[in-house]
Amino acid sequence: MKKISMFFAMVMTVAVLAACGQTFDAAGYVRGSLDASTKGEFKEYMKLTDSTEKEAKKMYNDNLDENVEMFDSFGLSSDLSGKYRDLFKDMYKKTRYTVGEAKEDKEKNYTVTVDIEPLLVFEDLQKDLMAYQETYVAKVQEEVLAGKEMPSEEEMYNAIYTELYNMLKERLEKPEYGKKETIKVKVEKHSDNTYEIPDDELEKIDEKLIDIESDGF
Repeated sequence: MKKISMFFAMVMTVAVLAACGQTFDAAGYVRGSLDASTKGEFKEYMKLTDSTEKEAKKMYNDNLDENVEMFDSFGLSSDLSGKYRDLFKDMYKKTRYTVGEAKEDKEKNYTVTVDIEPLLVFEDLQKDLMAYQETYVAKVQEEVLAGKEMPSEEEMYNAIYTELYNMLKERLEKPEYGKKETIKVKVEKHSDNTYEIPDDELEKIDEKLIDIESDGF
C-alpha cells in the first residue's frame, strides 16, 4: 500500500510568464497555478501565463490521467479506473488554500504566503483498509474450501480497490480539514525576464494540501 502516495500526488505544472513591462503579479501567478491544477479554473492562469484554454485544460487532464495510469499494473476495470479519475478530480477541488501577499526582494524574486487547511481523507485509512483486507481474504479462503473457484489476482485487486474507492468517496462527501498552516512559496525571476515557481516549491504546496502521508500511504 506504500504506492498509494504516488497515485494521489498531483504534479502541479509550471508555466512561465513572458514579461510585458509591468509589475509582475506573483500572488496572482501562484493562485492561478493552484486554481488551474486543483480546481480546473483557468482564467487567472491563462491571463498571467499567456496560455490558451486548450493548453490549460490539457495540463489539468494530463494530471488526472497520470494518476489513473498508476493503477494499470493492478488490472482495474475501466469502470473503476473512471471512478478513481472522478474521485481525484473531486478530491483536489475540495482542497482549501488562500493566497496572501507577495513580497519582492532586491533580485526581483518574490515570496508569496499561502494559507492551507489540509484535506483529511487518509487519516486512519490504512487501518480501515487492512481490516477489510483481512475480512475479504478470510471470506475467499472459506469459499475456496467450500469448492468455489479461487478468484484471479485482478479480481482480488478490483475488490480491494473498490473498497478503497468507497472509503475515500465517503470521506469526501463530508470532508474534514486540519489546522491552517502558512507556507512561503518562492517565485523566481530568470535572466530573460520570465518568472517560474520552482518544482520544490510546488511540491511543498502539494504535500500540505492533502494528508497523503498521515497514515503511511
